[in-house]
Amino acid sequence: MAEVVQLLPEPADGGASGQPAVIPIYEAKTQLSRLVKRAKAGETIYLGAYGHPEAILAPVPDSRPRFRLGTMAHLHDPDFDSTTLSDPDPEILADFEAGAERDRHADPL
Repeated sequence: MAEVVQLLPEPADGGASGQPAVIPIYEAKTQLSRLVKRAKAGETIYLGAYGHPEAILAPVPDSRPRFRLGTMAHLHDPDFDSTTLSDPDPEILADFEAGAERDRHADPL
């Protein structure tokens, strides 16, 4: 049966120095996939040699904007009638069609 290695041992002074536990680089190479899973879960892991941290393995911050559906529901106007959108304003429609007709007969650049 394989020996289970504790990847983040307690510092020798019980953590009194404030120094983080450091995983030796060789050990980190052999356990990289496990360490990455732990970092992804939110843990910051210190890698180094002879008990001195040289690198940090940490989770990547989520860069996607947080948007929840329904967060703008309070902006809904209860008096808004969407059926009016299906009936265009005749004056605006005439101006639009006149502009389109004018553009159709204009010289191309």
